[in-house]
Amino acid sequence: MPALPSLTNIGLSALRAAQSSLAGTAHNIANVNTEGYSRQRVELQNARPQPLGGFNVGNGVEVRGISRLVDGALNSQLLVQTSNASHAENFLSLANRIDNVLADPNAGLSPALDDFFGAVQGVAGDPSSATQRQVLLTEAGTLSQRFGLLDERLREIDGLINADVRNSVTEINFLTGSIAELNGQIGRSAAAAGQPNDLLDQRDTVVRQLGELVSVSTVELGDGTLNVLAGAQSLVLGRETTELSVVRGTFDPNRLEVTNSSGVNITNTLRGGSLGAAFQFRDEVLDPAANGLGRVAAGLAESFNAQHRLGMDVNGSLGGDFFTSATSSVFANPTNAGGAVTAQIVDVANLTTSNYSLSADGGNAYTLTRDSDGQTFAINTGGASPFTTTEIDGFTLTITAGAATGDTFEVRPVATHAAGFGLALTSASQIAAAGPVRGEVAFGNAGTGDITGITVASVANLPLNGAPVSGTLTLTFDDTANQLTLSPDPLGEGPLAYDPSTDAGGKSFTLLGGDVSFTISGTPSNGDTFTLSHNGGGVGDNRNATALAALQNEQILDTNSASVQEAYGQLVTTVGAQTRDAQVSDSAFSALLEQARSDREQISGVNLDEEAADLLRFQQAYQASARLLTVVDDLFQTLLSAVRS
Repeated sequence: MPALPSLTNIGLSALRAAQSSLAGTAHNIANVNTEGYSRQRVELQNARPQPLGGFNVGNGVEVRGISRLVDGALNSQLLVQTSNASHAENFLSLANRIDNVLADPNAGLSPALDDFFGAVQGVAGDPSSATQRQVLLTEAGTLSQRFGLLDERLREIDGLINADVRNSVTEINFLTGSIAELNGQIGRSAAAAGQPNDLLDQRDTVVRQLGELVSVSTVELGDGTLNVLAGAQSLVLGRETTELSVVRGTFDPNRLEVTNSSGVNITNTLRGGSLGAAFQFRDEVLDPAANGLGRVAAGLAESFNAQHRLGMDVNGSLGGDFFTSATSSVFANPTNAGGAVTAQIVDVANLTTSNYSLSADGGNAYTLTRDSDGQTFAINTGGASPFTTTEIDGFTLTITAGAATGDTFEVRPVATHAAGFGLALTSASQIAAAGPVRGEVAFGNAGTGDITGITVASVANLPLNGAPVSGTLTLTFDDTANQLTLSPDPLGEGPLAYDPSTDAGGKSFTLLGGDVSFTISGTPSNGDTFTLSHNGGGVGDNRNATALAALQNEQILDTNSASVQEAYGQLVTTVGAQTRDAQVSDSAFSALLEQARSDREQISGVNLDEEAADLLRFQQAYQASARLLTVVDDLFQTLLSAVRS
């Protein structure tokens, strides 16, 4: 007859099961504050029953395993939200920095522009005042320093991004190495003793730490190891890692980028996380802001210089450049076969805040791409070298032959103009406040004719004390022919028709190839003369200073739709809007991260109340099992006593 199941073995199995359950509960309680820990549960099952006659008799309990309470979907969601929240947090931090720089009511550009144009108004109001001229020179120097300071602050933010890139890549390499090492330990442990729960928790924690730096996806393999990818770039494959390196930028050596172990630039692959935020901020906020500041500097320098050159200083000399201005930047790819490209601003009204990419398509063909929106411009040199394009977005390119198909260049029309903005004048006497030409009515004229509204559009044929005119231009009225004769007439532009019966209200004329414009009005008598002469000694003349002051409100940027100050205001508004959007995103993703953590904790988190209840339950089970063994021992002793008797 088959033997009955051993009560001792059943009791011992119950004792071991209760002890294992107590140990599992204790492990959960001990790790209640351990980051990334997943609650574990001891899984029990009834032992294989023992056949007895026509029945199966129970044979106790056994430990089937220790399960890790996780939800793969919730863990994946937590990884995604960790990356998103880290991205939003770093983007907001950087956006706040640049917003504080540009919008500062004291250190921003707006107060310096107001003070500068106020000083220009001061010279226009009293052009002969040496004090007003010196104030203008001082404010102009302050304005140039402000441009330089703002550009320096933006470069400091660029430097912070470079430091962030270095630190992030170092940490990424460390974390991917840790994941690969844990993959090895998990693979070995799984093969020898089943699922290593604590190692899996450690790996999940490291993966989330990696997700804080860059957005990653994971693929779990059959042996328990995990592959980790950032976009299309693998970071961990089983027990092997891809070592990332920090290199100088392809075009700008002051910009840091990231390559993989094969030397392939993967900067554009690394998105999400704090590192992805740094790259995105650099492309979408910092570069446009720096270019916007540069465009304001270029617009002010070009327009102010152009008008200043149309004036005359206290020494009777034509005005020169008031401000210095940088040249546009073009970076060639170091791998290019040859060729050269330069850029030149020709129309500030059409300038944008974008950078551009130029690629050689083979033969004489090139393609220029506006980075901000992907707009392309086809260029064909026709075989000429050097070849200068027509105006594109306010600038021209001069291309020298030598580039091979696939060669690339990066064009930055305005990026350096804030740093290059400076004061060209060295003396207040060089301020060209006066107009270079004055008009006069001869003292002995008998009629009522007058000459007014003298403006200068160019100085190509000025001043009137040298070539092509060495002296005064005289206009003499002939009432028989109803015309004004011109003497001298170096360009053959006379006589000028003027009929007092129809033109007395005023008629405009231009001379010297369009350089000088003026108006004749009234009814001159025969032989009356009017003169146009060099305005030497006209220190009290404010015509050019008035024109310079008018530039404050003249719409010279954004296709003649915004003044310099309006363009800067638009820049501040744009950055402010981007910062507010970043604040909204940061709040939203922070909330989503907290929700994802809460969802995970519902499944994987340790609840001390539940564990306390389990502790009491398993303690009672342990005590009952021990009592069972005591009963078995009592039965055994009774049996021995019966046999002895």
